[in-house]
Formats: sequence, C-alpha cells, structure tokens
Amino acid sequence: MSGLKVVFAFRIYRDIIDRLESLEFRVAMYNGVRASREWLYKELADSDILVANPITVVDKELLNRAPKLKFIQIFGSGYENVDLEECSKRNICVANAPDFIAKAVAEHVLALVLAFLRNIIKGHEYVKSGKWIKGLIPREFLSTSLNTKVIGIIGLGRVGSEVARIFKLLGAKVIYWSRRRKPEVEHALQINYVPLEELLYRSDIIVICLAYTKETHHFINEEKLRLMKPHTILVNVSRGRIVDTQALIKALREKWIKAALLDVFEEEPLPPNHPLLELNNVIFTPHIAGYTKEAMRETAEYVYNAIIAFSKGLKVNNLLVECTR
Repeated sequence: MSGLKVVFAFRIYRDIIDRLESLEFRVAMYNGVRASREWLYKELADSDILVANPITVVDKELLNRAPKLKFIQIFGSGYENVDLEECSKRNICVANAPDFIAKAVAEHVLALVLAFLRNIIKGHEYVKSGKWIKGLIPREFLSTSLNTKVIGIIGLGRVGSEVARIFKLLGAKVIYWSRRRKPEVEHALQINYVPLEELLYRSDIIVICLAYTKETHHFINEEKLRLMKPHTILVNVSRGRIVDTQALIKALREKWIKAALLDVFEEEPLPPNHPLLELNNVIFTPHIAGYTKEAMRETAEYVYNAIIAFSKGLKVNNLLVECTR
C-alpha cells in the first residue's frame, strides 16, 4: 500500500509497528527514549515520515540529513523542539497530538495540589518515622480544604479547560486568563475571565497551562511573582522555561508566595545541587504529568491514524505547519 519509510525516534508499542509494516510501510524504531543524532542521521537519510517526541531536537542540521522528509508527527503536545519555520521553508508538514494528555495532566495538577494542601508527603514520612502516637496529631498536620480556594488558570487550552472542569466539580471557585478569551468555555464550565493582574493577586492556587513560545519565555517573572499573595501556591505542569527559575527561588525563599508544585523545569533533569532542591516549600515530580498508560496508548493510536491519513493524502488534524502534497 505504501512503501513510505517511517522513523520513530523513540520506542513505541510493537503492534503499531506491526500494523504499519503489514501495510508495507518501512519502519525504523529507536529502542529507547532518546535517539542519538547519529542514529537519526542514518535512518532519516531515506525517510518520508518522522515521529518525534518532545525531546527529539528537529533543527536545521537534522533536516539537512533528511532530504526526502515530508511529514513530522509529534508524539505529544509540545513543539518547541521543532524548527517550524525551517519545516515550512522545506514544505514539510508538522502536526502534534495534544488531545489525549489533557485529562492526565489535569489529574496530576489535582494530585499535586491535594498532596500539598492535605500534607500527604509529610504524613507519609511521619508514619514511616515511627513517631506517630495514638490519639495525638501534631498541629502541623492541620490541613485546608480545596473547596475554599480560588483557582487561577493561566492559559485555557485543552489542559487548562480540564483543570477548570476538575476543580469546579470539587467546589473551588475558578477564574482564568488566556491570550484569547473563550466565552463558550466560560459558559460551559461556569468560570470567569479576569485580567492577568487580577488573577495573580486574587488566586490562592495558580496553575500554568500555557504553551511554550518565544512570547511565553519567562512569562512568570519577578514582577508577576510579586503580585501574588503570600499564601499563593504556584503549579507548573506546562514547560519549565515559562517560569524564571531564579525569580521563583527568590520568591520561595523570601516568602512572597507559599509554595511551588513543579512537574517541569528549565533544566531537565534537575542536577542534584540545584538550589530548588534545597527548599522545603516545593513538591517535585519528574515531568510525568501526562504520562499515563491510557494517554500513551491513545496518543499512539492517534499517531498511527495520522500516518495512514498522510500517506493517503487525507486531512491530518492539529497541523502546526501545512504543506502541499
């Protein structure tokens, strides 16, 4: 049916490979998380389609090694690793797959927030320490309820909308700011749009749900952190570079804000001597917010269908760069 060559820059489900090969696609898959440049150079020399994950750097140098490349499908929502302008010049279609991780990421936001508000990590360590005395609960474990909080969401895309839906169901008041106001989502979820400055000083919990672009680099900076309240909790499950790390460290040390709950960082992985790790008002997870079995499987199926659609000249959804075929 096809004869096109597809390169997966990371390990994917074996049945996806088998199904493509049964349709006469030629498939090369890197059996790991991050393909080496040398491996990519070799396999892309005669490839038509590249499936990249958000850590596959697709720059001009890589594209120079892929003269036949026609389509890049990103396994996930992030696309800052792909030189879209260069792809446009070369008439290479680029698409992402943002639809399937939104619920997983929103659930992770909830998990982080509840872990902090309800002292889950501290309680776990207390039980393990052997210091627990029956009938005696130290005052430090007195927690606070989510339904008394104002949740401020910055960016109301797929993830932001899911975050809003979950927190509304649990009784919190939700406000949002987005570069483009979305009245239809406001109405459906019964949430309120407010100017950014108002969101920063009103919110008890601020959740960053922006895509990373040149315009959103260090979007959360010292000026914006100073507008937040001393009991504000900042949550970032988007991209690390949206937050100025040095300004955040200063804000946490000097108690401009209460805490930060972080799944993403400017430098990944965090080095063991990173100053963030010295703070006791931060909860960390290693960029796993969207990493659930269900989200990965659904994304894989979407990518498979996108490859088939592209090979047939059909519409591919979520195009970041359109091309003529």
